[in-house]
Amino acid sequence: MATRGFTLLEILIATVIMAFISIFTARMIQQGVRARKKIETQIDRTTALHDALALMRQDIEKAFNYHDINIELYNEAQQERQQTPQTQQMAQPGQMNNQPPPAATAPQQYALKPEPLYTRFLGSSHKLNFTSLNNYRSRRNIHESDQCEIGYYVAKCTSLEDPDINMDCLWRRVSPYIDDDITEGGHSTPILEDVKSIKFRYLGVGHEKEWADSWNSFNGEQVTKGHFPMAVEATVTIYDRRTDPPREVAMTIVAIPRFLNDLPPNQQNPNMPGQVPPGGVPGAPGTMPGTPGYTGTPGGMPQPGYPTGGM
Repeated sequence: MATRGFTLLEILIATVIMAFISIFTARMIQQGVRARKKIETQIDRTTALHDALALMRQDIEKAFNYHDINIELYNEAQQERQQTPQTQQMAQPGQMNNQPPPAATAPQQYALKPEPLYTRFLGSSHKLNFTSLNNYRSRRNIHESDQCEIGYYVAKCTSLEDPDINMDCLWRRVSPYIDDDITEGGHSTPILEDVKSIKFRYLGVGHEKEWADSWNSFNGEQVTKGHFPMAVEATVTIYDRRTDPPREVAMTIVAIPRFLNDLPPNQQNPNMPGQVPPGGVPGAPGTMPGTPGYTGTPGGMPQPGYPTGGM
């Protein structure tokens, strides 16, 4: 029996079919590679934004407001001494007329010591500077503590991929030494490229019901002096220039400081921070350092796991 092979026409048809299949497969592979690269780029940009905000959250959560417990105790003792003569005079209404009344106490004798503000929280809608306990010591036995100054702001920087490209970046400034100006000094590092905008909002004493666009614990509103915000909202928007047109990616976090260490608000005058009568207000436990329930937080509300009293 004679063996029959493929004709030239059959071979040509099979070759054309294989060519079409190869071209279609190659295009599908190219589209898959492009889609994977695009997704990886988006993931990288989103991850970079997430990591920058995670670092910011950690810094804000460790924001630390220092109060001198010795000055607080001294002022409480002075207030008690100032009220003692008045209490004794009221306790003896039937004393003889021939007995001289207690000598008047000079106001300067029981003067209170002003407490210097070593730690501060200065925030606007686009810039943030504060003291924190998130200092990372990269060298062993270096003469630095956990306390530091930290700042966040947007400024120009050079792209890591192309030195000829300048763009807006998110900068993080860290100074391991706290001085009178917490907005200067230290070393600044860009942590995020292609930043379109940054916005901060604050929630705290005097602004419990709505967000405030600024916070100044040093020389701002009277109600915020000496107080750190109880919550900080940060929204960062970046560009993804690898897409045409550039795609915007935004992310928002809310950070809650864990070491507020603020004095409770004044129970008699809420506009005066941290000025409470000796012994606290009757029926309000935790209004003075050293009394049951005092937590060092606004309102004296207990917060499990938070430090109590002054540091």
